[in-house]
Amino acid sequence: MLDAPSPLLPSLGNFRDLGGLPLGSGGRVRSSRLYRSPRLTGLAEADLATLDGYGIVALVDFRGRAEAEAAPVALSPQLMSRRIGLPIEPQAGARIRALEAFGEVSHEAAHAIMVESYRAYVTDHADTYARFIRLVAEADGAVVFHCSAGKDRTGFAAALVLAALGVPEDAILADYLRTNRDWQPPVDIGGVPASYRRALLGVDEAYLAAAFAVLNRDHGGAEHFARAALGGSEEAFARFRAVLTEH
Repeated sequence: MLDAPSPLLPSLGNFRDLGGLPLGSGGRVRSSRLYRSPRLTGLAEADLATLDGYGIVALVDFRGRAEAEAAPVALSPQLMSRRIGLPIEPQAGARIRALEAFGEVSHEAAHAIMVESYRAYVTDHADTYARFIRLVAEADGAVVFHCSAGKDRTGFAAALVLAALGVPEDAILADYLRTNRDWQPPVDIGGVPASYRRALLGVDEAYLAAAFAVLNRDHGGAEHFARAALGGSEEAFARFRAVLTEH
């Protein structure tokens, strides 16, 4: 087994460069262009300096408004000026907690709620993810995108872009599931009951599969979704792939 790569930002688990992932047609995703992340809080000074050196032109925040207010990002003025909010309000946690009024919530019940929340990324938030595709396509430097844990809203965003670029499904899934190894829940979301902790705080192949099933049904898949997001322009889609891949 290969050793896990050294973290780019040791004080921020689950932050990673999507560069290097293989393309089905040969080549790979270009490095230093797409970084997925959990919320950018509590970074060590050395990691803040490293982040400043990444040439970031856009810092996309998928967190809902209350989440962002409760845990404000604290970065350099340069990076703060590049923040772009694309809020997707979290639903799964609230729905699971509502069930607790009727007794202990099972893993199966929480898992089903998570599956439904992933479907909603496509049914309810397709416009937000289309804006994200356009932002990534038009960026002239690195893009960092995050939510709170960097696992669900961010995980789907990463998978969507990677699929549109032509990364094979197994490589996309491996990156998605890497979160189960790299992310440790912060103390302020501790205390989740053991009965559904894994369903709520982990990622699962079934979650991503549910989102992509709806994406395929309603939009013809990731590539068609990205093409539509870019206005149906072949030139824009070709540039999207050229900027973010290398052969």
